[in-house]
Amino acid sequence: MKTTLVSMVLLMGCQLSGGDTVRSFIPGTYVKTINQEFSTGNDTLFISLISNPGNNYQIVRHTSYRRIIDGKVLPVENEMEKSTGIYNRIDKVLNETREGSIISFSPDKNELYVGAAMYRKVTR
Repeated sequence: MKTTLVSMVLLMGCQLSGGDTVRSFIPGTYVKTINQEFSTGNDTLFISLISNPGNNYQIVRHTSYRRIIDGKVLPVENEMEKSTGIYNRIDKVLNETREGSIISFSPDKNELYVGAAMYRKVTR
């Protein structure tokens, strides 16, 4: 009986103190390469925890691309946007607040997904 109680307390303590591998994986830099008929470039997400403890994350998206028109590659264009994501502990996803995107994570594959778009994690 004592062993069972001790095991339950330890398990609850791990869950409350950061045993969430997805949540600990989230902060970092993620990159998706763009290689399409009319453009090439990179789409980069920088995700950081806003406050600790907390479930709010800042998401900065930086897109750098070159348009291709009639086979001619045009100069680099850059775009940047900032938003906030709220971590959902039950579903283990970030709910992006500006456009309503759901961002999911696969720590074992070192990947992040926004819909079907896959980003590879490059830094912690």
